[in-house]
Amino acid sequence: MSVSAKLVACTRLAMLLALGAASLVFSSAPLYAQVAPGATPNQKLRSRNSAVVTDLREKNFSALDEAQFSEFFTDYYLQLFAQPDVHPKKDKNLAELRAELRVRFFGAGKSGAPYNRLNELTFTMMKAIIAGDFPISVKYNAMLVIGELNETEFDAAVGAKLKPLPKALDFMIKVVQSKSSKVPDYLRVPALLGILRHAEIHPTQPMPPDLRPAVTKTLLELLAQKTPPDNRTPEAQAWLRRLAAEALGSMGEPGLEGGAEVLSALAATVKDANNPPSVRCAAAQAFGEMKLPNNVDTSGLCIDVLALLDMASKKEIALAKEEQTELNRRRLATCLASVRIAIYGPDAKRGLQVGVPEEKQELVKKIRTNLIAMIKLLDKGTVKPSELQVLVTNLEEIIKTYGKGAAIPGPGPVAAAPAAAAPPVRGKPVARAE
Repeated sequence: MSVSAKLVACTRLAMLLALGAASLVFSSAPLYAQVAPGATPNQKLRSRNSAVVTDLREKNFSALDEAQFSEFFTDYYLQLFAQPDVHPKKDKNLAELRAELRVRFFGAGKSGAPYNRLNELTFTMMKAIIAGDFPISVKYNAMLVIGELNETEFDAAVGAKLKPLPKALDFMIKVVQSKSSKVPDYLRVPALLGILRHAEIHPTQPMPPDLRPAVTKTLLELLAQKTPPDNRTPEAQAWLRRLAAEALGSMGEPGLEGGAEVLSALAATVKDANNPPSVRCAAAQAFGEMKLPNNVDTSGLCIDVLALLDMASKKEIALAKEEQTELNRRRLATCLASVRIAIYGPDAKRGLQVGVPEEKQELVKKIRTNLIAMIKLLDKGTVKPSELQVLVTNLEEIIKTYGKGAAIPGPGPVAAAPAAAAPPVRGKPVARAE
């Protein structure tokens, strides 16, 4: 996903905000990691590059001592991240420099004392850059670096698993949660992307118990924020809410311990016709990514998700007739993909179908039949509005038959139902651009 493409979601006003009062979030860095605008990296230290990599690979300070190792990063390499034109040979931009840091240095170390030292130096330097008077692109990139930091890398040789850095997550939560207008969107966006990464890894490498509630609370608050602040466009707000829904689904849990906050929030988002369609699709897709409670009848949620596809289909029919053009198959296929994942999960073994009681399995079969029919229709070179209208009529018949009182019911015993084969869907899941 292109980083530069996300910058357009921020308004010009938000991008020009100074950090000023944001010092509550961005504490000053220790003296050994100071970085100043216009400062020149010490090019004489470039010659230590190979020795630094050797220390990282050997997992000890042998080629260089710890002071020399630290000096290479604090006085030369990490200083490059504060420069708009970062590489001495001008052949690397900020994104490429970030990739080099991850592959050449963190990838060489994976764990051990030099790796831990590099982590500490990088985290401290990036915070100093974020708190300093640097261009937007430099600060944005520094926050992305923080979002990519790990406590350990995957290392099959020693049996180590990839584990995101908890203190980086804590820092990003504070950035997204900050109510200050002095913390601009060009920092909230990469922080949210970093939280999303932690959420995606959470099912296999759980977040620290003390941070998980804060992550969930932060994402729920953002998802519920329908009205953007004064310095944010509605399109940017919709995009942030989609990220929040995606992260909630990626965490793979129905909500905070002892509750169903996430499930209820996603259901309300899907059902609210005042929400942008892209936000509703993202919330629907999250159902398919998470492990749903085994005591909730999800047939009502299936109807709500199906109604989303019905709405999108009728909108495309109306637009095609009004503009005398062909149906926008790509846009409809995107919604269809989200609905398919919501009901069947990405692997055809999860999703809302698993919570439909045995006595209501006819609903799952009818949904599958109609989704397959729509897939085949969209695979055609040209789709007439009248052809899609036939399928819309079928969808509305299902909604009318099974949708009475569709909502999240209270907990109750649900018989386990066999997972139905999910229809293949050609097309991408919910898009990240309005």
